[in-house]
Amino acid sequence: MTILLKDNEILTKAHNEYKKFTEDEELRDLALRREIFKMDHETQLYEAEKKGIEKGIEKGELLDKQNVLVKLITKKFGITDNEKELIKTTTDLEKLDIALEDIIFIDKKDEILSKLR
Repeated sequence: MTILLKDNEILTKAHNEYKKFTEDEELRDLALRREIFKMDHETQLYEAEKKGIEKGIEKGELLDKQNVLVKLITKKFGITDNEKELIKTTTDLEKLDIALEDIIFIDKKDEILSKLR
């Protein structure tokens, strides 16, 4: 290290600052807190992004199921605007799945729509 520092003024200054910094407990504590803050912040951003992606996928899946159910009921029975609205406002994916599975076997659209209420 002394050989490197001997011939390079910039490295010597950097090394002296590093020594001052590492010998000062308060500065080390501040640096550690800053690193912890940065890691926490990055973790929060990652979690928020992950949650946003999951919500986006869920929203897309919801819209797909709502649209398919509207199309199937329209083709099989016909549909009113109120019935469309009921389907479009149903946000429970499980209820939509049940309605989609049962539409093949059900003879009355009220039987399907009742599953969404």
